[in-house]
This record gives sequence, C-alpha cells and structure tokens, in this order.
Amino acid sequence: MNKKVIDAIAPRHTAVERENTVLVTVKGAPDTPQQEPRPRHPKMLSLDTKMALFANQLYIEQVDAVVLQQGEEITLMKLYPEENATKTQKKIQWLTFQGEEFIGAELWDFNYHLLTKNSLAKEDNLGKYLNPVTATIPDAWVGSAFNELTEGDIIELERKGYFRVDKGIGQGPGGKAVLFKIPTGASK
Repeated sequence: MNKKVIDAIAPRHTAVERENTVLVTVKGAPDTPQQEPRPRHPKMLSLDTKMALFANQLYIEQVDAVVLQQGEEITLMKLYPEENATKTQKKIQWLTFQGEEFIGAELWDFNYHLLTKNSLAKEDNLGKYLNPVTATIPDAWVGSAFNELTEGDIIELERKGYFRVDKGIGQGPGGKAVLFKIPTGASK
C-alpha cells in the first residue's frame, strides 16, 4: 500500500553507495560537468525540474561495473529523454565525478523482522531468537538536488526504494543527510 500512495508523488533522486563505487570514463562526454534540467518525476511533470550534472567522469556502483564490457553500449539512466535514447540491455545508475564535492547521506534500511522465529513458545529464550542485524546503514553519495530536501520529505532513490528524509544535508553526522527507507513489501 505504501508504494501505491508514494509512487505517484515522490520525486526521483540518485544515490550510489560509496563503498562499492567505480569511476568510469564516458567516451564523447564533456570534460567539465555541465548542468542540465531533468524532471523530478517521470510522470508528474507538474513537479518542475531539477538540475543534474553530467561529464565524462562518472561514479557507478560496482555491481553495475562488473557486468560491463569494454566498448559496450549502455543506457545511463535519466541522461536523455527516453524517446531520444537508443534502447540497450543495461541501464546504469550514475553520479558525475566532481572531485571531493560529493554530498553524503546515510541510507537507513530497518529489518522489520526483529525475531528469527515466527512464533515464540513460553519456554523459548527471547535473546536466542532476536535478529542480530536490525538495520543496515550504507553510506552513499547523492546528487546536488539533495540540497533542496528537508526533514519529512518523501523521495524515491532510483533502484534503491522510497525514503523519508530524517535529516537534511548538513543536519546529520558529519554534515550528511539521513534517510529512512519506507517499507513497501518488496523483497530485497
């Protein structure tokens, strides 16, 4: 139900997990970052636009990089309007390399299964069945449009899910944004 309500209104944003990123070079792309307007939501054009940076140096997640082959044609998500883009088999999430100027965020994903057993018996030791991992908190880089987000905003991080902003840029640990994942019933 969360997804049905949120999907229609949540602006789209980009994030790549810091620990598993790879810097790639895009042949024919501009050497210096250029700003280009992009829709905040692919179906809700009334949400105005955000500015996206694009250049020849991009960070992508390692999970995407390991499946790429030298010279292979891919689609860089949200780079060009879909009607103008060549259809390819692989769509890659990306952020433009800006030196050390990336904005950081913590992406909290809570494990809502606090117990490892479906039903506890009276004689069961609760401590034995507590899930040892109740949250994962990947550290991510996010796009410059994150500067506009404030506490309580609900967004979609493309290919990562829906999140509620708990702390905006500059408000969390080390100046990072803090986002809490919204459960949608999707399996991981």
